[in-house]
Amino acid sequence: LLWRLSLFEMPGKLSVSILLAAAAPALGFAPGGLPLSSSPRLDALRVGPRPSAAGARALSMKDEGGFFGNLINNALLKVVEVKEKEGTRKKLQKCVFCENGVCPCDSCKGTGKDIALGSGPCFVCDGKGKSTCSICEGVGMVDRVRRGGTDTEGKYVGSDKAMDPLTPQFAPYVLTLDGEEKYVWCQCGVSVKQPFCDGVSHRAYGLKPVPFKAEGEKGTKVEAQLCGCKYSNTKPYCDGTHVALKAQDDEAKKRNVK
Repeated sequence: LLWRLSLFEMPGKLSVSILLAAAAPALGFAPGGLPLSSSPRLDALRVGPRPSAAGARALSMKDEGGFFGNLINNALLKVVEVKEKEGTRKKLQKCVFCENGVCPCDSCKGTGKDIALGSGPCFVCDGKGKSTCSICEGVGMVDRVRRGGTDTEGKYVGSDKAMDPLTPQFAPYVLTLDGEEKYVWCQCGVSVKQPFCDGVSHRAYGLKPVPFKAEGEKGTKVEAQLCGCKYSNTKPYCDGTHVALKAQDDEAKKRNVK
């Protein structure tokens, strides 16, 4: 009797309730107060569309806090993600592709001369032979986000990639040193400033320059045979190993021709 009385005496409220119940699925809301795409109860029953990104995050929460509760939690999660990204940007590491933000010019290979014309200064680096590193933009430090490639372990792609094999230089170098106090002789064989070290190429092989001294009184002539094949056992001086290497190389070429 009371139920029938409420139907006749409160038709306005009843009609509003019916309209809201019918419009809730169309508006994307479920009875539990969550959006339909992120409601754990409806997703468990396979009702409605697939969960969205926000819905997947809501499903992972232990306690369901309703529509507004989950909205606040999602906002807090985004704030945490932003803070984590900002934190990774501050973890800088030394750039392995340059020396303090400077690397040999790609156009002139570090020589400072225009290779195309054969003379004159390089127009890219103004004859300096060096250019700003494009990886770290001249800073000399990089963060883990800009390590390149699809690497996910925080390692640099340049230090992990396979390098070209060393190419021995069988022909001797004829050099005249102009009296400077220090020279750095190439040890890895891939320097762009042969026979001297360019300060960058040897890093990929984990090698370091070998220090040596050429002593003599001022005005005297000092001669030394330095290793060019990079296989000498008495580096940086030559021990004749390149002769055997050249013979092996010639024999291999003959076999390939046949």
